[in-house]
Amino acid sequence: MLPVKSLLRYKSVCKSCEYKVIRIAELYEDDESGGYGFHSVNVEIYDLSIDSWREIDAVVPYVWYFPCSELLFNGHFHWWADDKDHGGESMLSFHISTEVFQQIQLPDVCAFPDGNERAFLVLNESIALLLFNPLDQTCFDVWLMTEYGIAESWTKQFTIGPLVQIEQPLLFWKHELLLEKSNGQLVSYDFKSQRLKEFQVYGAQESLRIVAYNESLWADDEDHGGESMLSFHISNEVFQQIRLPNVCAFPDGNERAFLVLNESIALLLFNPSEQTSFDIWTMTEYGIAESWTKQFTTGPLVQVERPVLFWKHELLMEKANGQLVLYDLRSQRLKEFQLYGAQKSLRAVAYSESLVSIKRGSDIN
Repeated sequence: MLPVKSLLRYKSVCKSCEYKVIRIAELYEDDESGGYGFHSVNVEIYDLSIDSWREIDAVVPYVWYFPCSELLFNGHFHWWADDKDHGGESMLSFHISTEVFQQIQLPDVCAFPDGNERAFLVLNESIALLLFNPLDQTCFDVWLMTEYGIAESWTKQFTIGPLVQIEQPLLFWKHELLLEKSNGQLVSYDFKSQRLKEFQVYGAQESLRIVAYNESLWADDEDHGGESMLSFHISNEVFQQIRLPNVCAFPDGNERAFLVLNESIALLLFNPSEQTSFDIWTMTEYGIAESWTKQFTTGPLVQVERPVLFWKHELLMEKANGQLVLYDLRSQRLKEFQLYGAQKSLRAVAYSESLVSIKRGSDIN
């Protein structure tokens, strides 16, 4: 048996100053036709504090991937998966604390391949399943799991649409559904007025994601002829452009990264190469462009692709080969971990049960 193909799912969890990483590897073997077929799934947990992998003795089904088919909710992470025991489809959940998997059957109307895609979102403090087929005229069948973990509680709530040239749903927010159009534009659908509102926000097709967090986006600043950080206030739904330091003049060969350092937004300017240096600026007064201050330069570091997360006096980074490394700002030394992903795939998420009030952000009245 050969691991011909592996699909890696990296989700980092910060709790009691520890990180966990889930790796789901799909193993394939040669078949009689000379090709290869799916054989089994192997699950491992990586503990960053001890730099070690450990295998979980769990029977896990084949995991499918579509945009928005993954969801963190109620202390569990969820994926769309096969349900071979019942001959249908399931939602695979993983309890982050107990490290226990559970399969929850999807409604009987799900019969892949049926031409529909699936999305898991949060609606009225419950998991919502959206079935849709991206076409010129797209409809969304919205199902709700009214009792968490109980497959029999799936209940169809309503159908949205048809809507014109919609690619995928992103987030329920109050009485609206944020969506991505087929041209990568962000739009919102108002359930009360049944109207679409377009925003001047674009991305590559199927690239938009919505995260309820007070981070910021990098954008052009046409009014001042430079670059800006575009912020969006979650409560009052107001955008604000905050100019970046004058040293930013795209295209200048540098990439940008926004992280959090000492409770302030940090801007990292860097050019991935054999020897990569990072100029680190912080906005000492939030929202005040004049408060950008250069703090220090890190590096040069060998074959570092990009920064991932500041953590205490350390900086988590990804190397050019997809390996996770840690740079100690005090000792100025790199520590390598036996953790790899596809290039530019690693993410670190500071997870907290009380980070976002789901009720405030996802109720539809």
